[in-house]
Amino acid sequence: MPWSLHAVLFRDLVLGVLGTLAFLIDLGADLWAASQYVLSGRYLWAALVLALLGLASVALQFFSWVWLRTDPTGLHASQPPGQRLALLHLLQLGYLYRCVQGLQQGLLVWRQEVPSQFDLDYADFLSLDISMLRLFETFLETTPQLTLVLAIVLQSGSTEYYQWVSICTSFVDNGKKAGPHKSGLQGRLAQESCQSKVIEKYTADSPMLITYNENSSSYSHYHSFN
Repeated sequence: MPWSLHAVLFRDLVLGVLGTLAFLIDLGADLWAASQYVLSGRYLWAALVLALLGLASVALQFFSWVWLRTDPTGLHASQPPGQRLALLHLLQLGYLYRCVQGLQQGLLVWRQEVPSQFDLDYADFLSLDISMLRLFETFLETTPQLTLVLAIVLQSGSTEYYQWVSICTSFVDNGKKAGPHKSGLQGRLAQESCQSKVIEKYTADSPMLITYNENSSSYSHYHSFN
């Protein structure tokens, strides 16, 4: 594998891990803030925090499940069967499953001496879906949560330590997502403008996915899935 490609894959893998950790830390900070509001008797604030979390989570799980269901049959070799996949999303774990799936594919590609074109394309495919899901999360949960915390701080005239944690994690999480959103949207637009066609070929032993790009036969840049 060329050193430049190996370095890019490693960078994207590290950013993917950091992005997933940032999501978990931000989620934990919001739940911590909600619990503190309940303990201090500020039930309306706690309800608003939990409502934003719930709305964003349901939207992410819905789109993740729909996209997986509409993907070409056999594309995801290790994907759970239909009922288990639906249960995974019903338990609000579908987005985390997506992140783990993307990290596993990124690690697989990085460890290969000469990555196959299919593995590179599949990693790119997964990263674009994750980037779009995080775009939804930004506008449905992270940004509204940040606005809500700032409004609470202005109204109360004081800032608690858990509010500082929530504000900092929201800023960091939003900053981490700015790059992937741009890459994800560019990737979607590039696919449409080039009129990429996905043709499925299956044999009795294993499925094959062949991607044909009318304007270019070379693999495009591997997008980060953080």
